[in-house]
Amino acid sequence: AYSPRPNTPMALWENQLSDEVKEDRLHRINRVVKKHALERSQRFVGRVEQVLVEMRNLKRPEQVAGRTESNRLVFFEGDIEELRGMMVPVRITEAREFSLTGELVS
Repeated sequence: AYSPRPNTPMALWENQLSDEVKEDRLHRINRVVKKHALERSQRFVGRVEQVLVEMRNLKRPEQVAGRTESNRLVFFEGDIEELRGMMVPVRITEAREFSLTGELVS
């Protein structure tokens, strides 16, 4: 949330917003951001995207993680030793707010 910046005139103002108001505003803006992010991610479902494979998915070791040409994070099943550093076609099958899931197109 917001906190006053030291050595600025506003940091000295007495009528600061309460922590409850700041927290409420942060939650409201985060809900809007997540809603719009999911809507944008859903546009990728069904498309085939070129993905640069970067690393193993730390939460699901059978998956690798990479990025599309538009910098979207994509997870899909694959062997990191074989795919690291390669651009591969991936069909997007699932969208989340800040990442996509897909399957390698052979």
